[in-house]
Amino acid sequence: MQPAHRETDGAEQIVVLSAMTPRQLTESAGTLAGFLDRDPDVDLADLAFTLQVGREAMPVRYAVVVTSVPELGTRLRADRGRQDTVLASGPLAEVTGDLELRELLVRRWIAAGKLSRLATLWAAGVDVPWEGLHRGAPRRVVPLPGVATAPAVGPVGGPVPRSEGTAGRRWNLSCGQLAMYRDERRWSESGAYNLPLLFEIHGDLDEPALERAVRAQTEIHPVLSAVVRERGTVPYMDIDPARAPSFHRIDIVATSREARLAALRELVDTPFDLTRGPLVRVHLVHLAGRCLLLITAHHILLDGTSTAVLIRTLKEAYRGVHGGPRPAAYGDFVAWEEALLSGPQARRHRDHWLQELEGPRAALALPYDRRPDPERMPRVEAVRLMLSPAQATALVGTAKEHRVSVAAVFFATYAQFLRRLTGQDDLILGMTTAARYEQRFHDVVGQFANCLPLRCGPAGDFPELLRSVRRGMVAGIEHGAYPLLEIGRALGTGGEPLVRTNFLFQNFEGSELLTYDAPAGRGELDLRPFDDLPYAGEFVLSGEIYREGEGYKVFLKYDTNVFERATALHMMDAWKTVIRNVARGNPEGRVR
Repeated sequence: MQPAHRETDGAEQIVVLSAMTPRQLTESAGTLAGFLDRDPDVDLADLAFTLQVGREAMPVRYAVVVTSVPELGTRLRADRGRQDTVLASGPLAEVTGDLELRELLVRRWIAAGKLSRLATLWAAGVDVPWEGLHRGAPRRVVPLPGVATAPAVGPVGGPVPRSEGTAGRRWNLSCGQLAMYRDERRWSESGAYNLPLLFEIHGDLDEPALERAVRAQTEIHPVLSAVVRERGTVPYMDIDPARAPSFHRIDIVATSREARLAALRELVDTPFDLTRGPLVRVHLVHLAGRCLLLITAHHILLDGTSTAVLIRTLKEAYRGVHGGPRPAAYGDFVAWEEALLSGPQARRHRDHWLQELEGPRAALALPYDRRPDPERMPRVEAVRLMLSPAQATALVGTAKEHRVSVAAVFFATYAQFLRRLTGQDDLILGMTTAARYEQRFHDVVGQFANCLPLRCGPAGDFPELLRSVRRGMVAGIEHGAYPLLEIGRALGTGGEPLVRTNFLFQNFEGSELLTYDAPAGRGELDLRPFDDLPYAGEFVLSGEIYREGEGYKVFLKYDTNVFERATALHMMDAWKTVIRNVARGNPEGRVR
């Protein structure tokens, strides 16, 4: 199968290398050529940008203008890092000696896209502000093993630290974070990525101890202190554990449930400034004799599993207990992901997704009330369905009968519901998973979530659909370390969303901490679920399921920009019918 072309294919790029000696430069050229042999699908623009901005230029230089990765490999092997350009005389020699003229021409050549002249000038020792060539086109930093570098300035191309806890540390963004950051740059006022945790506090509360425990979380999980800044056009996390979460005490006087939730939602939806922070805020809410704890964090810092880790360490800190050093930090995961994407496993993962998703991919024909606007971020509300313990038991029985997980049963009901809703029998549905593929990451707070684009093709009866779903889920999780952002690049989607609807089954380790309703011990922070305040997210339609006691709580989240509430209720009724029939052992025969 041939790799998909990207939107940067065919565009000229300047690829630069430098070293302290000619021999080192020759070795670097050979190393880079070998890297391209192993990863021929690397994005040329990202590669060029990484080498331009991510590495401090050294005295011996080589620059070449190419339009494709194969052309670059050929030139590297032919030139072996030798620069043929001679600048001893002529106009370019005058440029290198006249600072004012040099700066003027460099700016003009960047604006005019005269890459060959810029390459020649840089190889002669003139610094070029490379970011100007990539303005308005965010680039991914490509990890490049074995290419000679001087100490890097800033986050790009430098080693990612293995430990947290020092102010001024800088980490690259993971792919999942980068996708969110791009959305935030376009829709900074949306609040769609604001992740709320809402509890009622029972028993006696030591408010100063709670505030101390909240502020201690950035020492325990310094990623929570991050803000996002840019060097050139490359975003990075700036870590400073002294940048603690904000802590506010407020009163809400609303009496009805709807008014209370509206007031709480207003607190949640207040936009974060990713460049200033803090990106975690806490409200201690006094409400008609009740005391609530509302924690709102930007999703760029943590995922569902992380929320459980955070609540656990918050309770420990409230008691004055602080754990020892952690085996890994979120920066370690970023480094791990970068190594994976530049290593031999990347091709195996990429080939799986290319094979699964090749061929026509029809847009999901949802019953919109208004035409979707790609320039608007979803404004999400939710409708809820409660499943009884008896229904939950029946669904667990269906899972056992067909030797699949309960998550697979629910996902199959979601697929069947969407088939009937859209009349389509070939769907690509998102399913969120946590890319914590090494044990050392299990208790790390950070953004590990990845959306897997699972293809649900034509199927016969419900058992056949279940088998198909199980195969897709197992294979998808096996290749789930490959980020959705990179899958889209490989398929050449040109930035168009690959997934329009997402399914999330909240069964991560520690999820019971978020729904547990039993009293805490003496002197402990007693947090219990208060009311529904679901995470909004970036999809026009999504299904989310939690365990609730002996039953399940099912949310259908919808974008109010395109759906009326009446339409959302109709869709939830349709999904409820599918779930109910499966629980009754009568999934209504063939799947459309």
